[in-house]
Amino acid sequence: MELSAMKKRNVWRAGSSVFLLLAICTALSTVIQRTMSISVWTTRGENQDMDGVKGLVLPVVCIQDSDMGPVVFWLEETEGIFGTEWRIAEEPVVILEENGGTVTVLGDLLQEKDIVYYASWPPEPGETVVRGE
Repeated sequence: MELSAMKKRNVWRAGSSVFLLLAICTALSTVIQRTMSISVWTTRGENQDMDGVKGLVLPVVCIQDSDMGPVVFWLEETEGIFGTEWRIAEEPVVILEENGGTVTVLGDLLQEKDIVYYASWPPEPGETVVRGE
């Protein structure tokens, strides 16, 4: 066998090995990212009209305290490298009424939003999360 043919074969084997290792590392990093992502479960609020004031009824666990006062976290759909991703968004709210396990907040801006009621770890605005099933 010629020396150049052996070199080509060795280069081909080395290149194939590097490509295979990169593919395995990519697959592993995707699995690790999914495992370490925050899982969230969501709900939708119910509209309520209180003497001409529009409100949204939510479970009380949806309301979080922050420096801005009471806030709710909701999911924002974005397009990522691997398809659809969910990111945490934050919205300050004004509480109109608290009744047992529910709370009514002012306005209906969050009506069509998926509002976080449980997260496996405290979420921060802008974080990518995984929706729980």
